[in-house]
Amino acid sequence: MQDHGRPADGRAGASDFAGVLILAGCAAWALIAAMGRPARPEGVLLAVLAVAAGYACGRIAGSLLPFAATATAGLAGFGLACASPYGLTGHEGAGAGQLTLATGAVCCAAWAAPRALRPALWLPAAAIT
Repeated sequence: MQDHGRPADGRAGASDFAGVLILAGCAAWALIAAMGRPARPEGVLLAVLAVAAGYACGRIAGSLLPFAATATAGLAGFGLACASPYGLTGHEGAGAGQLTLATGAVCCAAWAAPRALRPALWLPAAAIT
């Protein structure tokens, strides 16, 4: 399987570099905006760290098991949305966001899967939707 985010020679691609610059800019802006005020930028910095960690885990899992990792993540997200103490109707915005991410993960798994397995992954994506 070819990793679509990296050039063939193994160097980091432009999207990786742009992502690092955007995350660094977000972290720097949180610190700049908090200077000279009683503000607390920890929440924004933790969000930036969570996005960076999620991106790194996604890149690692995606390179090792391209469609198995994303299919598992999508189905786990759907399971967590269903097992929420509020059910699927408690917090509509959060539930809709989680179901959208789960659908996207399953669709990414279908894109990375061999052609014969794609319809089997489109069905859970349609069911989640």
